[in-house]
Amino acid sequence: MHLLFIYYATAGLVLWQLCHLQTPYDEYDNNNFDEFVFEKGVRPKIDAESRLYPLSVLQTRCWSSDAAERPECKEIKDILRDEMEKFDSSLTEEVLDISNKTEKSMMSNH
Repeated sequence: MHLLFIYYATAGLVLWQLCHLQTPYDEYDNNNFDEFVFEKGVRPKIDAESRLYPLSVLQTRCWSSDAAERPECKEIKDILRDEMEKFDSSLTEEVLDISNKTEKSMMSNH
């Protein structure tokens, strides 16, 4: 269960980093990172005014401490597809084809 949280939290952080073009937790050093992030549950700030707000909602769901709030992988993929289509629908199928191949290869390894 702990590894699943790390996977989803990482997905949320990668989305945050892509949307903000910044490195999360830059303000923390090795001495206080664990205290704020793991013990106090500090998460990067979300900009509610951003045009990427739907992805921000997905991010916060990914790093939720309540497993029931975290999205399934298929839901993450569906949300990303919907958001990609807003920008350039011609890229969506190509990117998702690569994603599906990756997903299948990961499942065959288990």
